[in-house]
Amino acid sequence: MIKLTKWSLKNGIAVFLLCLLILGGGIFSSSTISKEIMPDVTYPALFVQVTTPNGTSAEVNEERITKPFEEQLNASADAKSVISTTSSQMITFQIEYPYGTDLDKSSAKLESIINGLSLPEYTEHNILTTDSMMNTIMQFALTSDQPDELQMFLNDTLIPEMKKTEGIASIDVSGESENQWFIQVDEKKARDNGLTLQAIREALDMRNKDVSIGAIESEGNTIPISLNRQIHTVEELKKTKITPPATLGTPAAPVELGEIAEIEMKKEGGDLSRYNGDKAFVINVTKEKGGNTVEITKAVDKLLNQYEKQENYEVFSIMNFGNEIETSISKLVKEGLFGALFTVIVIALFLRSFRATIISIISLPVSIFVTIFIFEKMGYSLNVMTLGGLAVAIGRIVDDSIVVIENIDRWLKEQGGQLAKKEIARKATQEVMKAIASSTLVTCIVFLPIVFVSGFTGEQFRPFSLAVVFSILASFFVAIMLIPMLSSVFLKVKPKKEEEGKTIRLYEKTLRGALRRKWLVIIASLLLLVGSFALVPMMGFSLMPSESGTSLKIGMKLPASSEIDDTNTASEKVESYLESRKEVDYSSVQVGQSIDPMSMQSTENQAIFIVKLKEGYKADALLKPFKKDLENKVTTAEITVEDYSATMGSGPAGNIVNVELYGDNFVALEKASKLVEDRLKENDQLKNIKNEMTGARTKWEVEINDEGRKANVDGTQLMAAIQERLVPVQLMDYELKDETYHLTLEYDKKVANKEDLLNLKVLTMNGEKALKDIAELKEVKTPVEIKHEDGQALAKVTATVKGQNVLEVTQKIEKEMKELSFEDGVTLKTGGANEEINQEFSKMIMAMLMAIGLVFIVLCATFQGIVTPIVILTSILFVPIGSFGLLLLTGQPLSLSSMIGLLMLIGVVVTNAVVLLDRVETNRKNGMDVTEALVEAGKVRLRPIVMTAVATICALIPLALSSDTESVSAALISKGLAITVIGGLTTSTLLTLIVIPSIYKAVRRDRKNVMRRGRKTA
Repeated sequence: MIKLTKWSLKNGIAVFLLCLLILGGGIFSSSTISKEIMPDVTYPALFVQVTTPNGTSAEVNEERITKPFEEQLNASADAKSVISTTSSQMITFQIEYPYGTDLDKSSAKLESIINGLSLPEYTEHNILTTDSMMNTIMQFALTSDQPDELQMFLNDTLIPEMKKTEGIASIDVSGESENQWFIQVDEKKARDNGLTLQAIREALDMRNKDVSIGAIESEGNTIPISLNRQIHTVEELKKTKITPPATLGTPAAPVELGEIAEIEMKKEGGDLSRYNGDKAFVINVTKEKGGNTVEITKAVDKLLNQYEKQENYEVFSIMNFGNEIETSISKLVKEGLFGALFTVIVIALFLRSFRATIISIISLPVSIFVTIFIFEKMGYSLNVMTLGGLAVAIGRIVDDSIVVIENIDRWLKEQGGQLAKKEIARKATQEVMKAIASSTLVTCIVFLPIVFVSGFTGEQFRPFSLAVVFSILASFFVAIMLIPMLSSVFLKVKPKKEEEGKTIRLYEKTLRGALRRKWLVIIASLLLLVGSFALVPMMGFSLMPSESGTSLKIGMKLPASSEIDDTNTASEKVESYLESRKEVDYSSVQVGQSIDPMSMQSTENQAIFIVKLKEGYKADALLKPFKKDLENKVTTAEITVEDYSATMGSGPAGNIVNVELYGDNFVALEKASKLVEDRLKENDQLKNIKNEMTGARTKWEVEINDEGRKANVDGTQLMAAIQERLVPVQLMDYELKDETYHLTLEYDKKVANKEDLLNLKVLTMNGEKALKDIAELKEVKTPVEIKHEDGQALAKVTATVKGQNVLEVTQKIEKEMKELSFEDGVTLKTGGANEEINQEFSKMIMAMLMAIGLVFIVLCATFQGIVTPIVILTSILFVPIGSFGLLLLTGQPLSLSSMIGLLMLIGVVVTNAVVLLDRVETNRKNGMDVTEALVEAGKVRLRPIVMTAVATICALIPLALSSDTESVSAALISKGLAITVIGGLTTSTLLTLIVIPSIYKAVRRDRKNVMRRGRKTA
């Protein structure tokens, strides 16, 4: 390595130009690198959605589709877990795999399994990834006084233009309506003419098509001839003749459609949307995997602004991940800049030289932009984790440069008049080369185990670790090449001051006293260590720190029989309530949208409200009052009120508690889930309590009676007759008035209740009979949805822990759940947060142990022995004293963020001990006894050790003062990490300067003492 220093001193201009080139490349990369909120990590899961024909019950679908599919999946043994949700119209399978699984191969295997099943007729399926389902990056509302014109503008101009934006996967619009022609058939007239809807449909389909009538040969070419009978106007449609079936061999007279039906146009839409009570179109934009969120949202915003000036509409942003990313990145950059500023001030105060300060901080921009350049070439994005790695590494980046320039400064004072400045720079750098090389290697090795950590922690923190490693490696080469070269040019020779400063003299006095009472110092420090672990039960435990959000998500679910108009009326009551609340800034509603985020279906009986609160209001305080008020407003609805930020996270459960109930008896599971839900609602430390057990609904079963059997009524005939009255018939598209329309064929009177159903007329061999005369109608209860996990029937109740001490709350809940008694056959499992905390913390503890082992190997190779490395590693023992104490003092829990801080401290703390004991070992080789070697090394290394520690601490102060932990991303790189490092580094630095010399003194004896004892023994 010293050869690099020699080369840089000889080729100063080349080194300077190389640095400029690297800086330029890094600055350019920072403008082109993709920016995201989190690393692009695909959650290892696939979703299979199977749609079934209308009228099939959830129980039938469970037997025909769900169970056979689950059996095949369990046989394949590839999946980690399988969760299924079965309803009357759709079955959804969530198949989770281990991280690292090739999802393309797994998808192909699922396709093979599905194709091997005997699925019912008209069944369709779709296989989706988490990227295609959860990559919504933008949601906004458009309102106008002319909604019809706005809808036309959306479909003809805006949406097509938006789809041209690179990286957009799909654009979904809710609130649209379309003109649709309805042919409403008079049931009595149709029956009198012997016509059914199916007969009318067949007649219309035959009429609305070209009919080939032959061909002629003309000049060697065959020219086909067809009769164009397509219908182009409503009048033509009305005059279409329909021939009833013959009666006893006698042909029936044709009848015009207009004689038996009314034809009218209506506006129809699958869902309704409003923003602050005004009709709106709500647009959801999803991105492709690897798409640049910031660039996509900027392009869409530019397009919206461009057209907003031309068209008569207003745009309201509901959710924009691009803005969130830029806010998070600018926040971290701001904190990093403040940290860098504090670092510069610390260095200036210690070195008391403007030139030395400027030279030492050059490593900051060079190292940071080198890292960004590498990330851009590797295809990584600039996100909270990569920027967080750079932010926490700022203090450590300048450490090597500080050690080098401080030593050069000392040599200039001692040897300035005897040696040339280049020679001084070379020798001073060479003297600390082993210390800074081993320190850099140790710091990098500490983060190596993260590469081998599986699951969420490994996937999310890998970019963070690489950011730290790359920046510190870059800073090392800056310290041994650029710093010596610049020091030899710009630093001046200073006369040595004979008098030592008061700080040095005080430290020497303290150190000598500690060395004389080494065992007392060691015992006292061990007592402090034991005392710090005694603080652990008083601390909170949480996977990720969190705070209340500033948005609410309200779900409204009416009875399953409710139609879109019923849901819309109830939604207006909710909107009126929200408008009256002073805390609400704005709200949007999507009527007809499922409250289940995993569902891809429109649901007429459900609605979702997104509510943004005004500044100063928090979601947690409003969850219960909003829910209570809304349940009183809409008494027929099931209301859920959630902290919206808690529903937008990803990754592990974090602060979510799952109570899972298993059993074969649906009614018993329903009762048990209600019992659990009620008990959780009594706990004030919980929010967002949700019972995923949907309960049962009434189903009418038609069973042919004796009278029907006498009339030879069969099931197929009866099903067709009833289905015709319940399900409208969709016709092919018609070109009417130069536009394409969907046509719907239905009877003019709907079956609205049980009496209407019983009075339905059914044609039998004995003539027309009412349904009540030939069949019985039985009322039974059937599940709305049936959930399975790994083949077992499942009822699940979830809740979010409000406070920071998640572990304590979940353990209390586990105890309470065990006290509940359920019916036979129902078993309980409590998981979520507690389970995730245990798993992720275990992984981090293993990573720390692996890091300590690797560090020990490096130290043994550096010091060519085992005793000194063991003494150095004892500095790690004093980390918990400050870390745990400061976490408790600031009210922060021991979280995944703080565990990463502890891992980081292993490298930082060991670095200080290496710098000190490397000098001690050199002194002893030069003939000093242990005490004098320790004192001299302590006096010489005091300033660089304190400088590097204070620089690191000051760099983390802005992050420690941060309070934004509303999102998962901010929680991962939060003040918990900064506080852990600040506390641990403060105590370990102070103890390194006193306790480490005492331990070294205890295990290393002077050679004279050893020889004297040998003579006495002889």
